[in-house]
Amino acid sequence: AIRDQRGALELPISKLPDIPARLQYIEGTITVHMKQSKRKSNRPPQVLTDEQLELLAEQTEARCPVANMMMASGCEIKTTWVNGAAASSSDDNEEGDSITSL
Repeated sequence: AIRDQRGALELPISKLPDIPARLQYIEGTITVHMKQSKRKSNRPPQVLTDEQLELLAEQTEARCPVANMMMASGCEIKTTWVNGAAASSSDDNEEGDSITSL
């Protein structure tokens, strides 16, 4: 996240700052893994399709109240949505990846 600290630290405290104290830019990666049933089954594991991932990203970004509040404040948000099945097979979910289970 990027924020101009002057908005929060500008003095004197009795005067409103000329620079907003809000976050200006947030960037991150969201890795999505399909939660598998705990029941034993002969069915193959469910795999998230690219279309499902795109729909999830679109709907989450439209419906998330925190993201909406930040965007309304003027903060730019750049997220990269990654299919966890593809990511796990290519990089074994490197440390630092964020994980959302569905």
